[in-house]
Amino acid sequence: ALLRNRVARISAFTIAPLLFMLWWQLGGAPGEITSEGEASGVIAEVYKHAYLVRLDDGTEVRVFRTRKLEQGAPVRLHVSHYESGVTQYELPGEESASP
Repeated sequence: ALLRNRVARISAFTIAPLLFMLWWQLGGAPGEITSEGEASGVIAEVYKHAYLVRLDDGTEVRVFRTRKLEQGAPVRLHVSHYESGVTQYELPGEESASP
């Protein structure tokens, strides 16, 4: 039983990181940033750790809560477009928010 546990532990600590690295290389990584910009929207829904933001073009995106805002508050989001076609939205924190 001890040998099986050692083998299982060794396998878990060597195979798991290798599988993660393989996944990252094959499609988990979004690639390089191709462009960046800003998007405007309004807080549509408030969750414990996120906001649902309705952008001016009607698209809805979820962003992590980096500051306290109420439903209906206007926001500006930082937008990053990646080589893989992934678009990522981020709500700037207090220190980088404009007045």
